[in-house]
Amino acid sequence: MILNSIELENIRSYEKERIDFPKGITLFEGDIGSGKSSVLMGIEFALFGLGSQRPESLLSKKASEGSVILEFEVDEKRYIVKRKLKRKNDSVSQDAKDSYLIYDGQTEPLSPSELKQKILQILKFNEPSDPRSESRIFRYAVFTPQEEMKQILRDTGKRLETIRKAFGIEDYRIVTDNAKNLSGKLKEKIVEFAVRFEKLNEDEQSLSISKKNASALESQLERLVLDKGFLEERKSSITKAIDLIKEQMMQKEKFDVHLDKLNDQIKNVTTNLSIFDSQIISSKKTISEIESELESLAKIRSPTTRSITEIDVEINNLSQIRDKILDAKSKMTSLESDLAALQKSLGEFVNLSKIETDKIRIELGDIRNKLESIKAECAVVEKQKILLEKECKDIELLLLELKNLGAKCPHCEHELTQEHKKKVENERRVRLQSLQDNLRQIEDDSLRISETLKYLIQEESAKDQKLRQIERTLPLREQWFEKTNLLTSIKAEISHLESQFALSKEESFSPLPNEDALSYLRRLKDAKREFEASRQRISTLQSQRKKEEQLLNDAQIKSKEQHTLILNIKKEIECILNDLNRLSGLEQTYIDKAKEQADIERQLETTKSDLIRYTQLLENENTKITNLEQRILEAKHWRAQHLRFSNYYTWLREFFIPTIDKIEKQVLLSIQQNFNEIYKKWYSVLIDDVTKESKINEEFTPLVEQDGFTQDVEFLSGGEKTSIALAYRLALNSMMRRESDGLKSNLLILDEPTDGFSKAQLSKVRNLLSELKSQQIILVSHEKELEAYVDNIFQITKDSGISRVLRVST
Repeated sequence: MILNSIELENIRSYEKERIDFPKGITLFEGDIGSGKSSVLMGIEFALFGLGSQRPESLLSKKASEGSVILEFEVDEKRYIVKRKLKRKNDSVSQDAKDSYLIYDGQTEPLSPSELKQKILQILKFNEPSDPRSESRIFRYAVFTPQEEMKQILRDTGKRLETIRKAFGIEDYRIVTDNAKNLSGKLKEKIVEFAVRFEKLNEDEQSLSISKKNASALESQLERLVLDKGFLEERKSSITKAIDLIKEQMMQKEKFDVHLDKLNDQIKNVTTNLSIFDSQIISSKKTISEIESELESLAKIRSPTTRSITEIDVEINNLSQIRDKILDAKSKMTSLESDLAALQKSLGEFVNLSKIETDKIRIELGDIRNKLESIKAECAVVEKQKILLEKECKDIELLLLELKNLGAKCPHCEHELTQEHKKKVENERRVRLQSLQDNLRQIEDDSLRISETLKYLIQEESAKDQKLRQIERTLPLREQWFEKTNLLTSIKAEISHLESQFALSKEESFSPLPNEDALSYLRRLKDAKREFEASRQRISTLQSQRKKEEQLLNDAQIKSKEQHTLILNIKKEIECILNDLNRLSGLEQTYIDKAKEQADIERQLETTKSDLIRYTQLLENENTKITNLEQRILEAKHWRAQHLRFSNYYTWLREFFIPTIDKIEKQVLLSIQQNFNEIYKKWYSVLIDDVTKESKINEEFTPLVEQDGFTQDVEFLSGGEKTSIALAYRLALNSMMRRESDGLKSNLLILDEPTDGFSKAQLSKVRNLLSELKSQQIILVSHEKELEAYVDNIFQITKDSGISRVLRVST
């Protein structure tokens, strides 16, 4: 993103002001309170709305409305965004009716929330579009007020919260808090469920007693059911005998009626027989005519095994293939032209593969790792050298003191002989010689390490320069590879299509001279249609023949059935006459059976009464059992729920929450390691003091070490504090640029980056700005010394409470 201009109207101390932002390094300078930071607040408001800012802090106290119009570029596309503030009664809010975005020559009115969502899409910031939240990526990757960064460094809790927000890992803390809240609610449910199954054992004992009572009642009922079954069986037997007698009496009457009907039926069957014989003659004649026509149609042959639908599909396919070949050849010509232009632009990098690029990147990483290792080894050697030199001086001092000693030892007050003095002196000299040898060896190691360090630095620079050249051509090479693969695919497609556009002829249907594939298929289709019409006629005739054959067969069967029926009727008449002679004397048998039936019915009523009484007792006991079983089932359900929720509670407390904490710590540690490397780089650029080293610990706190001791940042000088805050700020900026796909290294805003710097530290700003390699850098500062290091200077002054901007240098 590149800023082109901003127009401020009634924004804080600005009445109406336009600023055109040039590319390069731009300095906004002015006295404290002149309105420098208001420009930065206006930029952030135009892009992302109010966020966490109060609207009253932006709108001028004397004005009823104010606005910001910002023009910027993203991927060489120009955009203009406007936001307006309006005062109504005692409150200030954004005016949704006068907020818009201009791009591609079109003005699109948008509400404040829609405008923020659109800006995030343009900048490719993967963030929520909540209008009340500030842009995390912009705030930490493009612009962070220096004072806010110093406050973050002082407050450990706020610093870790900022890191979590900046890198989007605050979700781990939210998950942990939610898990703790859930475990508390689970604990309440566990207590509630325990109450619901506390009477389970008592109900199980009552259920056992009720089941025994029900078993005894069931035995009594089984006996009564057997008695009832025996009586009903006897009653049924007698009833059947009575019914049989009644049936036989009625049957005798029916035999007389049926005998008359059989005589009439013989007459009707004889008439039907003559009708069926006529149908047989007619069906045989029709079948003969159909077979003659079928023989004629069978001589027509099919020109192909394919259907008309398949032939139509082939005709359509050949037409489409011809169109596709023409279209593919047009695309091929266009791609070949594009590839020629790309090959000319890429030159020697045109055939460089991703594997070779990754190899250079890995080699660069290995060199940097070796550099860190050599630097650490150099520090160890230097410390050893200091210790050895100190010990040598101590021994030389002891030897000098030994020469000046009198007759007594200064330590133990004993007489000191010459032999004793000489022995002590020899021991000290031997130790001194050993130390001096070790010191020379260390000096040789130091020289060797320095030479290795110089060689690795040269190798790192060469590899880094080559990798940058490759990365600059990466978009063009990706286009070249993509278009090359597409061209190969299109050529293969053309070859495949041309192989498909060929004449597939039938053996039984020859093509005409100079006849193409489409004309041949259309003629084949007409021949196939004629064949199918003949097949359809054959199918119709076969169906008719089948119906006639069925009629013939039915008539023959029915004729035979009628002959058989006449014989059967005559036999049935003979049987009826025999049955009428057999049935006689049924009235007395009927009277005896009726008396026996009444006696059995009296015994059955008594048994049924007992059965109802015991059944009611069993139902009552079963109802009690059902209720107890339901209560036990519910109690067991709540006991299972109690166990399940207890397992959930244990899992959350003993596994899930500790695991989430470990994951969060591991993610933070990974970020901290990368953050530390970048921070140390910027620190080394800003502070040139070999006795001091700075690093970032696990809590993202910057630590300063001097001569092996850790020094509190609060006790450093103002310039050193600012340097640490700036290094921290730039490290956070670099990490955020890596995290955001849509953020490129072409805009950086630094607010009072050199506050408290000495002149020596200010001289390093030039190197720092060069290292940043941003297309547009905006500095806000009151330091006059920065004028020598920038490309453009804007002077901000305030007169009678109104801020004005003047460009004094280009």
